[in-house]
Amino acid sequence: MIDVFIEEAGKTKTVDLKNITDKRTLSLLEPGENVMLIVKRSKIFVQMADKTFIGMLPDNIGMRMITFINGGNEYSACVKGVEENSVSIFIRETKKATRFKNQPSFIHIPLTVSGEER
Repeated sequence: MIDVFIEEAGKTKTVDLKNITDKRTLSLLEPGENVMLIVKRSKIFVQMADKTFIGMLPDNIGMRMITFINGGNEYSACVKGVEENSVSIFIRETKKATRFKNQPSFIHIPLTVSGEER
């Protein structure tokens, strides 16, 4: 678990979840805890090991990942941070399908001077 949060360009991403669960469930989460990424229709749901819903990936990230997952890529994810009304997870590409060998799973969006993504 020492390298769990080491960033690798194109292979890792920290994501703030949308539609997060209740505060009671959030209180059970620990940084570093493994979570599951579950594709349902055109969304990716994030669940605890016992299948308890935590939240969802934002649509722009989820749709891109679904393409890669359906094509053979595999990912692991763990909790990076938990606050009263937010959860961030760290996603790592663990297997790249041959057909995507030259395509990064995650595209880095440079920050503007104000610190916001372009």
